[in-house]
Amino acid sequence: MNAKFAVITGASAGIGKETAITLASKGYDVILIARRKNRLEVIQQKIQEAGGTCNIFPFDLTKTERISNLVQKIRKVTNKIDVLANIAGSWHNSSRPLFDRNLTELEDQTITAPLDIVKGEILLTKKIIRQMRTNATIINMSGTFSEDDTGWIPDFVAKTGLESFTKMLARELKDSKILVFAIRPYFVWTEAVQKFYPDSENEAMKISKVTKLIMNLIERKTKYRSGEVVEIKP
Repeated sequence: MNAKFAVITGASAGIGKETAITLASKGYDVILIARRKNRLEVIQQKIQEAGGTCNIFPFDLTKTERISNLVQKIRKVTNKIDVLANIAGSWHNSSRPLFDRNLTELEDQTITAPLDIVKGEILLTKKIIRQMRTNATIINMSGTFSEDDTGWIPDFVAKTGLESFTKMLARELKDSKILVFAIRPYFVWTEAVQKFYPDSENEAMKISKVTKLIMNLIERKTKYRSGEVVEIKP
């Protein structure tokens, strides 16, 4: 039986971490991408101790000039990909969330970081598509926003751009049987949310609800069609 391979970005914490662990538990050989090597090593050990196979590649997706080198490393592991989960995002740093401020109050790097991550994920997707098997799945993680809110311009522009990318890529791949979805989750009880909003547990959604949707999309257990932006709430 041929092994199944999944590539997950943003895999060191939150939804990306739980997606990696869930896919590994389902028999996928997982390839994890994130900036923090020490966190990736902990997840790798957990997966391996459970009998799974896990390769890690510490990498900053904003370094778009190095995406080709990353893909070359992935190809040394496998040239057949079944799942690409673009989970990485940038809405906080180590000390505070990066929103609730108007555009003129933001540092340049704060403005460009979410856009650069999406650019990196688009380039990664472009270079991996040729390695994807028939019936493979691409998952792009968006977010829930209101156009009436203020202080969200960088993240809003990045995530709505990722949703548009999802829709257009699905059209381009309609004859390939590779399905593409974007997920727009509500407030999720991740490690970062717990840090910055510790009193919001009752309002937040469990990560397991998001990972369950991801698996249902991969396993074709939903009504959603390729190119759809799937909104999920508690």
